Amino acid sequence: MTAAAALVELVRERPSGSSPAGVLGPQTAGHLADLAVRHRLGGLVARRLQRDRLDVGPEITGRLDEVYRLNVARQLLLRTELAALSGTLSGLRRPWLVVKGPVLGERLYRDSGSRSAVDLDVVVSPADYAIAVEAIEGDGGQVLQRNWPLLHELRLGQIVLRLRRGVQVDLHWHLLNTPSDRKRFSLPTEEMRERSRTVRLWSLPIRTLDPTDTLLHLCVHTVLSGGHLLVWLKDLERAVAVDPPDWDCFLERALRYRVGLACALALGRATRVLGAELPDGMLRALAPRARMPAAVAAYDAAVGPSLWTGGRHTLRTVMRFTAAGDRATLAEASRHGLGDVVVPALRAHRILPPRQQSLVHAAGGDDERRLYFQAVPFDA
Repeated sequence: MTAAAALVELVRERPSGSSPAGVLGPQTAGHLADLAVRHRLGGLVARRLQRDRLDVGPEITGRLDEVYRLNVARQLLLRTELAALSGTLSGLRRPWLVVKGPVLGERLYRDSGSRSAVDLDVVVSPADYAIAVEAIEGDGGQVLQRNWPLLHELRLGQIVLRLRRGVQVDLHWHLLNTPSDRKRFSLPTEEMRERSRTVRLWSLPIRTLDPTDTLLHLCVHTVLSGGHLLVWLKDLERAVAVDPPDWDCFLERALRYRVGLACALALGRATRVLGAELPDGMLRALAPRARMPAAVAAYDAAVGPSLWTGGRHTLRTVMRFTAAGDRATLAEASRHGLGDVVVPALRAHRILPPRQQSLVHAAGGDDERRLYFQAVPFDA
């Protein structure tokens, strides 16, 4: 059994029939640990090795146990920062949300050490965006992306800040970061924010997306990120099992928001790889005329997890060549690099020196900053 196949078996809730017990030699076990960390599930694998009493040697066990402990410590820091942030953003006129990261770890995994979370993803209303940034700065935070002309030109849906205790926060005014993605999918962030719910996160009352919108967002995020990390597939499997959506509502919203194909691709892979349990016919209903879900299924079956978990961004590539509908066949997509790494070219339209192409390169003054924030409600 390869290390990739062993990792998949350990991450699954229900065994597929193969077991890594007794077949993990020292070299395979070391590769397994590397993969578990790369896929951000080192803490979960540490617990599964313990549960299944698999002996992979003290060095590897200790390494993964350390990942688990670091995850727990990081969650405690995030809890502290989130409690402070609740006070910092208390003056906003509209509710703000926390998505992904620690919300998933606490609510879906129910074990703060099993899933890594290194930052906070916060969504605020476009009308409150400038107020939120100024409030965080007033509480000792710092904007890390300060190239205001480039931010204005790229019209990104978030900027990155560092909070007072060092935690990074991705502050979103939209769930989709680029104008091209916002054009391709509707995913109405304000509508989704309005029907958000309050949950208890480390005893803190925190607003997050409702279960249906959570799964929609996770599917789109998985596909746009590439679909090659097991943590994203595990998030989908856990969301379906622990906090399931209203499936009729999920299907209706997915089709209305033009994310049906993205959901079919993401949930299809989560079903094949980790055994996510969906209603009968859901994948076909999400993409009734698309050929690409079946093509990706064939690709996954042919190459196995050892290839696509190695960093090949297959799902993002598929969406790239089906952006305007189901015009791409498997052969066409393959000619353009199905399964290869696709590096997004987010560059300014004008020619800039290399440093000025970076969002973290400070550029522009108060006027450019003000123009950026004034444009956000119009871009929304």
